[in-house]
Amino acid sequence: MLHPRVLFEMLDVITYPLFLKYNKSLQLGVLPYEWKLAEEMAIHKKGAKSDRSNYRPISLTSVCCEIMETVIRNHIMSYLLENNLISNKQYGFITGRSMMLQLLHMLDDWTECLEKGRQIDGIYTNFKKAFDKVPHQRVISKLHSYKRNNVIIAWIVDFITARKFREKVNGSYSEWQNVTSGIPQGSVLGHFYS
Repeated sequence: MLHPRVLFEMLDVITYPLFLKYNKSLQLGVLPYEWKLAEEMAIHKKGAKSDRSNYRPISLTSVCCEIMETVIRNHIMSYLLENNLISNKQYGFITGRSMMLQLLHMLDDWTECLEKGRQIDGIYTNFKKAFDKVPHQRVISKLHSYKRNNVIIAWIVDFITARKFREKVNGSYSEWQNVTSGIPQGSVLGHFYS
């Protein structure tokens, strides 16, 4: 995998070849094999470092693929927003709608309810391991239902299928393993689908 700094330093030389590669990938609905490989690292979240549950896996994927993912995500998000296919109550991963803004809206709503003597009920959920459990068929079915471009859908199908990963621990690597479910955590499209 190329380091992002290398790509930045070679920007003048690599821009046109990448443009051609991106166009070909999109036209065929197929990703280069290397783009489907990920090195997984465990990042410490909190608590005792000796407890495995205090780590979160991050997939380090191809920077070139992440650039293409950004183009695809932006295209889909523009379509969804322009066609009012996203609820106004959706805040996560949407430009201009932060979680802080959502909390402020909730605080306003709750304050108004309390001032009017109404009851406030809340249900809290935690979608633990959401990245690991994203049903691929549901994602694809949802894209089809939104009448999305079949070329983009084919690209996304190829993006989420037949992926491989290996784990990196203290500079050593495991054997390559097949990814059987989920979306790569740390990827651009992974944030979009979670």
